[in-house]
Amino acid sequence: MATVFIPTLDLARKLITEQFPEFSHLPIIDVEKQGHDNRTYRLGDHMLI
Repeated sequence: MATVFIPTLDLARKLITEQFPEFSHLPIIDVEKQGHDNRTYRLGDHMLI
C-alpha cells in the first residue's frame, strides 16, 4: 500500500528544511486560492512551491 502525504504548511516547511536548507529561513505562507487536489505556498517574496 502506498504512503499518502497530505500537503500541509508543516510538511512544506519540513521538506524545504531537509532538501533546501539555504531557504529554510524564508517564511512559508499559504496561497489563498487553491485547486481541488493541489496546494501552493509562497516561499519568501519571490518563490512558489
